Amino acid sequence: MPEERHLPTLRDSGDSALIAYWPELDADRAGIRARSLLAYLDERRPEGLLDLVPASASLLIVFDPLRTSRAGLTTVVSEEGEAAPSPEPTPSIEIPVLYGGSAGPDLEEVARRAGMSEEEVASLHASVEYTVYFLGFLPGFPYMGPLPEPLRVPRLDTPRTRVSAGSVAIADDNTGIYPVASPGGWR
Repeated sequence: MPEERHLPTLRDSGDSALIAYWPELDADRAGIRARSLLAYLDERRPEGLLDLVPASASLLIVFDPLRTSRAGLTTVVSEEGEAAPSPEPTPSIEIPVLYGGSAGPDLEEVARRAGMSEEEVASLHASVEYTVYFLGFLPGFPYMGPLPEPLRVPRLDTPRTRVSAGSVAIADDNTGIYPVASPGGWR
């Protein structure tokens, strides 16, 4: 059965950008559509397209208003974007992770909030194949998900002044990896 297609809702973002989003879809399905549209537009590079900036469930489309119009770009996104295939699967990368102790100072609190043992939290977190939604916060910091529901915890009330490079962390419905030592509020 072919995948059901959903046209994005387009909203102006200043005079030279559009945000494409899918309000009728849940965040995971909207994220798939955003990544699909990103790949489609990146491959075709319509006249006047300057940049594509993905987020977890939307896509910012930046254009040169002297080389294309909003209407022209809307046509490309709406008509041609409907035909965009689902993103091609990308290779998996396995990341070794240490859980607990000095390597995971928040594991006990996450386990308490989840009503699970520390071992169950570690096992559940490690059992999922995550998708990189976008990079942000720091250059190279991947926002990945979806995080299993029991592990969805809020950010720390007071961020740490230093999180070690390579730390794997969770917050809300995402997991991520700190690419460099930096302040951070994820658990």
